[in-house]
Amino acid sequence: MSGHPRLAPAAIEAVKQWRYKPRSSADIAAEVETIVRVDFRLADGPVIRSLPSRVSQRLRVSAGVAQGWIESKVEPVYPEDAKQKKIEGTVMLNVDIDQEGNVERVELVSGHPMLAPAAMDAVLQWKYRPFVLRGEAVPVETTEQVKFVLTQ
Repeated sequence: MSGHPRLAPAAIEAVKQWRYKPRSSADIAAEVETIVRVDFRLADGPVIRSLPSRVSQRLRVSAGVAQGWIESKVEPVYPEDAKQKKIEGTVMLNVDIDQEGNVERVELVSGHPMLAPAAMDAVLQWKYRPFVLRGEAVPVETTEQVKFVLTQ
């Protein structure tokens, strides 16, 4: 993410060897992504940080974890033209969520162009519980899927 380019390979190799205890929420295993800081120090020299002490980027959260944090979910309005043409499918979106759990931004990853606008409009109205890291609410990014299925 950041730091001196000559130190990055050593930091990456060191972190690859780390092992963590599995964490779970409500007895459900959860995939977790995190940001770590690796400090380098020459003998009796100053500490050289591979990451700044405060990272301003969003924390990446898996879709499964994010699903468990949804407080309110607005269902998309099925576009009439897509219904008439019998178009079904899944729209995949990248979603940015602020510290208060509000959706700030959605970006289309994949999906039918007739379904994508309705999916994006719906997800922009979703509300999440705030994500808390070390006692502080943090902005996150995740991926959401919106499925469109015609009913008989």
